[in-house]
Amino acid sequence: ARRPRPRKPRNCWRASATPCSGARRSPPARLPHKQLYDCPFVPAPTLVDYRRSAIVEQTARAVISRNMRALNSKLNWRVREQAYRAVLAFEGEVWELGVFQGVTANLLANCMRAYGDGGAKLRLFDTFEGMPDTDPTRDFHSKGDFADTSVARVREIVGEGVPVHFHKGIVPATFAGLEEAQLKLVHVDLDIYQAILDTLAFCYPRMQRGLFVFDDYGTPSCPGALQAVDEFFADKPETIFCFSAGQAMAVKF
Repeated sequence: ARRPRPRKPRNCWRASATPCSGARRSPPARLPHKQLYDCPFVPAPTLVDYRRSAIVEQTARAVISRNMRALNSKLNWRVREQAYRAVLAFEGEVWELGVFQGVTANLLANCMRAYGDGGAKLRLFDTFEGMPDTDPTRDFHSKGDFADTSVARVREIVGEGVPVHFHKGIVPATFAGLEEAQLKLVHVDLDIYQAILDTLAFCYPRMQRGLFVFDDYGTPSCPGALQAVDEFFADKPETIFCFSAGQAMAVKF
């Protein structure tokens, strides 16, 4: 019998590591936004499939039933679910910065429905009209990327039964009136340098105990995210923990 020909490796990236075999050595300066997050690399199976949970599968069904294209993997979703469970007993609110079409908001709402909200509010911050002005010296994204969204669309996928609040506009202006907030989980998915730096400057002093989860810390299309996080935490006691799927986390005790 003829031996099958080896498949040509596809382009993909490992976060915080060298590119896998066959990958290009540097990301392109501009790509259509729906191509930016394609990464077929999946960690080798372990004794426990880290990606599997009832919450993750519930979010997957929400995405599939709406014919959406999720920009993150189940591995990313599982990290967020476990982050939520880790801070459940803490005092404070849950914030997501950078919502797009509401997939992660759906997951956080599912966590609240399944594990309880612990008295916390879920606050969602986004322009809901696409990416604002960006810095071409630091960011690969352009103004208007991810414009295919709206508050109504996100509200529908979040669903009922959770204390959700929408903050439409550009950070840090949308933080006005929230100066007394206490935070326990902040999910940052803003992609661009200045917005992330402004978010950390506001949120960090308002978290006594909790977690920051950075969605795009190791994503090749978001170099500004990496720079902003590293700069902000350079003189802070917290350590940045990196994950193979591109996320990172800072634990504040």
